[in-house]
Amino acid sequence: MKIAWFTPFSATSAIGQYSAVVVLELSNHADVTIFALDISDVKQGRTSVVPVRPIADTSLETICDWINPFDIIIYNLGDHLYLHQKAYETMQRRTGIVILHDLVMHHFFYGYYLLVKKDVEAYVRALFVAHGPQGAIFGQSVAKRDSDDVWFSPDILKFHMAQVALDGACGVVVHSQFARQSIVPFSAYPVKHINFPNYSQSPASAVPSTAPNRSSHLDRTPAHKIRLLTFGVINPNKQVDQVIRAFGSSKYLRQSAIYYVLGTVADSYQQQLERLISGAHLEKNIILLGYQPDDVLHDYLQSADIVINLRNPHFGESSASLLEAAMQGKPIVIWNHGSYAEFPDDTVAKISNSEELVPTLERLCKNPAERQRLGTQALAYAKYTFDTERYCRELLEFIDSVQYDRSALAFADSMSEILTEMGADETAQVVKSVSDEIAMLITVTEA
Repeated sequence: MKIAWFTPFSATSAIGQYSAVVVLELSNHADVTIFALDISDVKQGRTSVVPVRPIADTSLETICDWINPFDIIIYNLGDHLYLHQKAYETMQRRTGIVILHDLVMHHFFYGYYLLVKKDVEAYVRALFVAHGPQGAIFGQSVAKRDSDDVWFSPDILKFHMAQVALDGACGVVVHSQFARQSIVPFSAYPVKHINFPNYSQSPASAVPSTAPNRSSHLDRTPAHKIRLLTFGVINPNKQVDQVIRAFGSSKYLRQSAIYYVLGTVADSYQQQLERLISGAHLEKNIILLGYQPDDVLHDYLQSADIVINLRNPHFGESSASLLEAAMQGKPIVIWNHGSYAEFPDDTVAKISNSEELVPTLERLCKNPAERQRLGTQALAYAKYTFDTERYCRELLEFIDSVQYDRSALAFADSMSEILTEMGADETAQVVKSVSDEIAMLITVTEA
């Protein structure tokens, strides 16, 4: 089987990291070529055991010519316009299976319709198609706003626009039951939930980082301090501001803990965090390190006593950083909703409101035995649940079922044309007999 695998593949892409893991295993069972959406030269991407075609500067016509010989196209889609626009536009010309990494695709389509197409009416119309009159009203209000606050409001989860993103797909893979349950009600295609692969098997990036190595902060951390860590892209919904406020309100945390934040932060949120830190005189407790290369991140993750992985509101995503922390056997604090709630209660510390944050952090900091227990349970659960070989086996089985159904559906279309030419209407016995036979051919994908 020849698979065209569309994905971001730069050194900083989390989906690129996921793809490197999956394609390494898939290459043992299929002929895979990576179509790298965000690079123009293979030297800019991650290392790979399979051919990589950079398409950042390639026309859609050429891309479609290149994918003609492939048996199936896999489109990895996320909410970042620049990283996924060519995958989405190619899918409008050549159907394929979508691996949907973000349930909320609203950010993508806001950029696609308003910034690229410059067509407010098309944006509002797409919201109407996906979410009805309420969606259209919401789209009109968003188009008139200057504030970024809307992008981190619960309304974005309500008007997620995933239906628009999946138009043209012949099958969809998601990484949580929450995402599957959100998609199935409107899907005209099979939807499969497959648990993440094991991210700890990620191949290294082909690009050496030029970012300064700041792991020396670890060397200067007093031995008695409990080390807390949040990492990834630091958006407001990751609640770093709430953790800073927790430190400000807890004498124990100020005396006993230090909090490292690794990841790119938008300027406006960075300024807010810096004001909170200086206002509460927490410069020695809260260290904002910005983006760091993988080796530095791993140093901080391995040395962390507690990982804080809060998302409120969540946007239907599955968290790669949660998986990475679990695979390191770390005690993790999460918000109890969305895909995060799918982690068993005995593997993570769950909170349901901001008032629970301080007592939860204080309890974990004071109790090394509980930290050890949670970390051990998280690691055992992650090893059992997130398995790359199983992931690829289930993905290949899903591809086979989708391919089979496509043939059956094409046969149904052909029979429909023949029966129409014969003058048969929907009440005719021959129509019922044929439809029953076709229904038996088509597989139903569950879970």
